[in-house]
Amino acid sequence: MTRIPLPKFIATRLCSVVYKCKEKRAPPTFLVPRGVIEGMEKPDALLGIRVLDLSRVLAGPFLTMLLADMGAEIIKLEVPGKGDDAREFPPFLDGKSMYYVNLNRGKKSITLNLKHPEGKRVFIELVKQSDVLLENFRPDTMERLGLSYDHLKKVNP
Repeated sequence: MTRIPLPKFIATRLCSVVYKCKEKRAPPTFLVPRGVIEGMEKPDALLGIRVLDLSRVLAGPFLTMLLADMGAEIIKLEVPGKGDDAREFPPFLDGKSMYYVNLNRGKKSITLNLKHPEGKRVFIELVKQSDVLLENFRPDTMERLGLSYDHLKKVNP
């Protein structure tokens, strides 16, 4: 782990709101895994593993963030026109959701309409080339899309 100081505007806010600390105190820092910081060597424990990420909001994106930190290639599929719901979650910096940016660091992102035949064809091609598929849809959503586990298992055992 590497200790990194928080940016001044965040550290000041944390001091006044969360920690109720005095101005003389050093600003808070946070720990990040090796490889997350620009210029640091990225761990390669999962190098060569491709993960197809259909998850959204928190649990799935957090998991794939950790997998990316360990060297996996993450391909995030988002809804065309809208993207991940987390793109609209505060806090914002320069019009971007920092929540979304943090959870999706190190990932490649594409939009794909799984309800359209061409979108399904592209998705099946991605499944053929992937090692892991992660989704956190409601139960039976993948089945209704015609992309059940049994169907995808035939494509990529």
